[in-house]
Amino acid sequence: MTAETALFAALCALTLLGLLYLGSPILSAGGRRFEARDTELDELMIERERSYTALADLDFDRDCGKISERDYERLRADLMQETAHILAEMDARIEERGGSPTAPAGSIDDDLLEREIEAFKKARGQYR
Repeated sequence: MTAETALFAALCALTLLGLLYLGSPILSAGGRRFEARDTELDELMIERERSYTALADLDFDRDCGKISERDYERLRADLMQETAHILAEMDARIEERGGSPTAPAGSIDDDLLEREIEAFKKARGQYR
């Protein structure tokens, strides 16, 4: 075997190894090693973000005097109830998958929601 043939064989082997390495995600188990997404939980998380945003915006609107205290109380009570329902649904979904819920069953109360909303506001870097 000449030096040129040996060099060519080595380059072919390296190219083949490189292609196998780059193609391994496609070749390995049909891509089954990637964890399946829980779209229902993803949708609930989006709903939770929307609900937290609505509550934060409602608090801001009240503080700016854009809405009356009576309207604020009514709207906030409705949003808090909706948010509690979303969190309960998320916890149920998490428990189904073997995870730990954020609160014991049936114990999502106003104090927990208030802490979650305040944490959300701080994370957003807005309003206070």
